[in-house]
Amino acid sequence: MVESKAAGPPPSVLIIDDEPDVCEVLQGFLDVLGYASSSARSGAAGLAALETQRADAVLLDIAMPGALGGVETLRAIRRSWPDLPVVMVTANADEAVAKTTLREGALDYVMKPLELERLHEVLTAAMAHSGKEPPE
Repeated sequence: MVESKAAGPPPSVLIIDDEPDVCEVLQGFLDVLGYASSSARSGAAGLAALETQRADAVLLDIAMPGALGGVETLRAIRRSWPDLPVVMVTANADEAVAKTTLREGALDYVMKPLELERLHEVLTAAMAHSGKEPPE
Protein backbone atom coordinates (compact mmCIF):
# COMPACT_ATOMS: atom_id res chain seq x y z
CA MET A 1 0.00 0.00 0.00
CA VAL A 2 1.31 3.43 -0.94
CA GLU A 3 0.98 6.17 1.64
CA SER A 4 -0.45 9.41 0.33
CA LYS A 5 0.33 12.80 1.71
CA ALA A 6 -2.32 14.50 3.78
CA ALA A 7 -4.60 16.38 1.47
CA GLY A 8 -4.55 20.04 2.26
CA PRO A 9 -4.81 23.22 0.29
CA PRO A 10 -2.19 23.62 -2.42
CA PRO A 11 0.58 26.16 -1.82
CA SER A 12 -0.56 29.66 -2.69
CA VAL A 13 1.31 32.19 -4.83
CA LEU A 14 0.41 35.87 -5.06
CA ILE A 15 1.27 37.49 -8.39
CA ILE A 16 1.89 41.25 -8.26
CA ASP A 17 2.09 42.63 -11.81
CA ASP A 18 0.45 45.61 -13.47
CA GLU A 19 -0.08 43.80 -16.81
CA PRO A 20 -3.29 41.71 -16.93
CA ASP A 21 -1.91 39.48 -19.72
CA VAL A 22 1.18 38.64 -17.66
CA CYS A 23 -0.99 37.80 -14.65
CA GLU A 24 -3.13 35.53 -16.81
CA VAL A 25 -0.10 33.68 -18.24
CA LEU A 26 1.48 33.31 -14.79
CA GLN A 27 -1.77 32.03 -13.31
CA GLY A 28 -1.98 29.50 -16.14
CA PHE A 29 1.58 28.31 -15.43
CA LEU A 30 0.86 28.08 -11.71
CA ASP A 31 -2.32 26.12 -12.37
CA VAL A 32 -0.37 23.61 -14.51
CA LEU A 33 2.20 23.27 -11.70
CA GLY A 34 -0.54 22.68 -9.09
CA TYR A 35 -0.37 25.96 -7.17
CA ALA A 36 -3.29 28.11 -6.07
CA SER A 37 -2.83 31.70 -7.18
CA SER A 38 -4.27 35.16 -7.01
CA SER A 39 -3.11 38.44 -8.46
CA ALA A 40 -2.84 42.11 -7.65
CA ARG A 41 -2.22 44.84 -10.23
CA SER A 42 -0.07 47.19 -8.15
CA GLY A 43 2.36 47.16 -5.26
CA ALA A 44 -0.22 48.73 -2.96
CA ALA A 45 -2.89 46.20 -3.98
CA GLY A 46 -0.38 43.38 -3.43
CA LEU A 47 0.45 44.58 0.08
CA ALA A 48 -3.26 44.87 0.86
CA ALA A 49 -3.82 41.32 -0.44
CA LEU A 50 -1.06 39.98 1.81
CA GLU A 51 -2.85 41.51 4.80
CA THR A 52 -5.99 39.47 4.12
CA GLN A 53 -4.99 36.24 2.38
CA ARG A 54 -2.49 33.44 2.80
CA ALA A 55 0.45 33.40 0.40
CA ASP A 56 3.33 30.96 0.52
CA ALA A 57 5.31 32.91 -2.08
CA VAL A 58 5.08 36.06 -4.18
CA LEU A 59 5.91 36.60 -7.85
CA LEU A 60 6.63 40.34 -8.09
CA ASP A 61 7.16 42.38 -11.25
CA ILE A 62 10.17 44.66 -11.01
CA ALA A 63 8.95 47.35 -13.42
CA MET A 64 5.60 48.63 -12.21
CA PRO A 65 4.42 52.22 -12.59
CA GLY A 66 3.51 54.41 -9.67
CA ALA A 67 5.07 55.30 -6.36
CA LEU A 68 5.28 51.68 -5.26
CA GLY A 69 7.33 49.95 -7.95
CA GLY A 70 8.71 46.45 -7.68
CA VAL A 71 11.78 47.24 -5.58
CA GLU A 72 9.78 49.44 -3.19
CA THR A 73 7.11 46.74 -2.87
CA LEU A 74 9.84 44.17 -2.16
CA ARG A 75 11.20 46.38 0.63
CA ALA A 76 7.71 46.74 2.13
CA ILE A 77 7.16 42.98 2.00
CA ARG A 78 10.54 42.37 3.68
CA ARG A 79 9.57 44.76 6.50
CA SER A 80 6.16 43.19 7.18
CA TRP A 81 6.71 39.57 6.13
CA PRO A 82 10.47 38.99 6.41
CA ASP A 83 10.25 35.23 5.84
CA LEU A 84 7.90 35.30 2.83
CA PRO A 85 9.81 34.20 -0.29
CA VAL A 86 9.61 36.77 -3.08
CA VAL A 87 10.63 35.94 -6.64
CA MET A 88 11.13 38.93 -8.91
CA VAL A 89 9.84 38.79 -12.49
CA THR A 90 11.41 41.02 -15.11
CA ALA A 91 11.46 41.62 -18.85
CA ASN A 92 14.44 43.88 -18.33
CA ALA A 93 17.36 42.52 -20.32
CA ASP A 94 19.72 44.19 -17.82
CA GLU A 95 20.14 41.51 -15.19
CA ALA A 96 21.94 44.00 -12.94
CA VAL A 97 18.58 45.38 -11.81
CA ALA A 98 17.29 41.90 -11.06
CA LYS A 99 20.47 41.03 -9.17
CA THR A 100 20.07 44.22 -7.11
CA THR A 101 16.76 42.85 -5.87
CA LEU A 102 18.60 39.83 -4.45
CA ARG A 103 20.55 42.21 -2.20
CA GLU A 104 17.20 43.75 -1.20
CA GLY A 105 15.92 40.36 -0.02
CA ALA A 106 14.38 38.65 -3.05
CA LEU A 107 14.85 34.89 -3.07
CA ASP A 108 15.50 34.76 -6.83
CA TYR A 109 14.35 36.22 -10.12
CA VAL A 110 12.98 34.95 -13.42
CA MET A 111 13.18 36.61 -16.81
CA LYS A 112 10.30 37.18 -19.23
CA PRO A 113 9.42 35.43 -21.40
CA LEU A 114 9.01 32.86 -18.67
CA GLU A 115 10.06 29.26 -19.04
CA LEU A 116 7.82 26.81 -17.21
CA GLU A 117 10.75 24.65 -16.05
CA ARG A 118 12.64 27.63 -14.59
CA LEU A 119 9.50 28.85 -12.83
CA HIS A 120 8.98 25.34 -11.41
CA GLU A 121 12.57 25.26 -10.08
CA VAL A 122 12.32 28.68 -8.46
CA LEU A 123 8.94 27.95 -6.86
CA THR A 124 10.21 24.62 -5.51
CA ALA A 125 13.03 26.56 -3.82
CA ALA A 126 10.53 29.12 -2.54
CA MET A 127 8.39 26.38 -1.00
CA ALA A 128 11.46 24.86 0.67
CA HIS A 129 12.28 28.32 2.05
CA SER A 130 8.78 28.69 3.49
CA GLY A 131 8.63 25.12 4.81
CA LYS A 132 5.87 24.06 2.40
CA GLU A 133 5.68 21.02 0.16
CA PRO A 134 5.52 21.94 -3.52
CA PRO A 135 2.66 20.34 -5.46
CA GLU A 136 3.45 17.09 -7.20
